[in-house]
Amino acid sequence: MNIDKSLGIEVFVVAEDEGNYGEIDIHDDFITMQEYLSLLNPDEHNTTKAYHGILMPAHILPPDLKGIRCFILALEMRYRGHVPYLNGYIYESDCEGDVDMLATDVEQVVRNNEFTAAMRVTIDDVFVLYGHELEVCLAINPDSVDGDGVVEKAKNVAKVIKAIETHEKERENAS
Repeated sequence: MNIDKSLGIEVFVVAEDEGNYGEIDIHDDFITMQEYLSLLNPDEHNTTKAYHGILMPAHILPPDLKGIRCFILALEMRYRGHVPYLNGYIYESDCEGDVDMLATDVEQVVRNNEFTAAMRVTIDDVFVLYGHELEVCLAINPDSVDGDGVVEKAKNVAKVIKAIETHEKERENAS
């Protein structure tokens, strides 16, 4: 996973609830984010949040943030075998458009590790998502609709039941 390819473009971020350390997924389009979310188990991922915006490194901040919400991400690359993935934290800055407050929040993450106790963070590991939080709702995983042929078996059961009903009606009419 190359985080640099996600910088400066519209992204969708899926992460644990603010302040919780966990896997963070970054998607460059809405469809792949939805496909990813559809694979999550609601019982295990009931604190999952989604965000939308532009991701940028935290070492340079803009001069003006009026009307923009800012989410600070502290990320670290992890591996499952040879497959890379991101872990870390996300939380909303209370900067309310104040760049100095955003800078203070970033500095706290880097220097104090107040919000990132489970990881060692340098400024190169910290990013700002300029955007907003999305509403997350339940959906159906399209891969689960087939159900291993259960519906076809159920159709056969329905045919048998209809045949029995027809046979019983014929017997009643004959009586």
